[in-house]
Amino acid sequence: MTRKNEVAFRWIVTLLRKHKVPFCVSGGLAARIYGSKRPLADIDIEIADKGFEKILPEIQKYVTYGPKRYKDTTYNLLLITLHYVGQEIDLCGADSSSLFNHTTKKWIQEKIPLVEAPKKKVFGMIVPIIPREYLIYYKKVIGDTRDKEISSEI
Repeated sequence: MTRKNEVAFRWIVTLLRKHKVPFCVSGGLAARIYGSKRPLADIDIEIADKGFEKILPEIQKYVTYGPKRYKDTTYNLLLITLHYVGQEIDLCGADSSSLFNHTTKKWIQEKIPLVEAPKKKVFGMIVPIIPREYLIYYKKVIGDTRDKEISSEI
């Protein structure tokens, strides 16, 4: 991982903690923490939906998308995308997200388990990480071939 990954991560985690916004690390960074070798494209962090309004004044100048609902063929969630020191950060609403199960062809309402998230050391900070079992489940549900490879690594 790179210096820009670390700087961006430490910035957003510090801001979330300052505003007491429940969160957990997810996506590719969580997969790397659990052992994946996949290069890190962006930093994904799940936050409580109510947290968006708390942090928006401080992140507004870095926003490239949102805050608004984002829906495609896999995700339906509240989202803010930030660009900070050359690093993309996705803040995703943990309370009102849905995933499309490509096997059953149905949307699944998901509530990301922020409270139960185990703590791990990332860039020198102890932070909550999406549970490994949930990350594997989620990667299988969305059916992305690349993500299936990751779930076998972690």
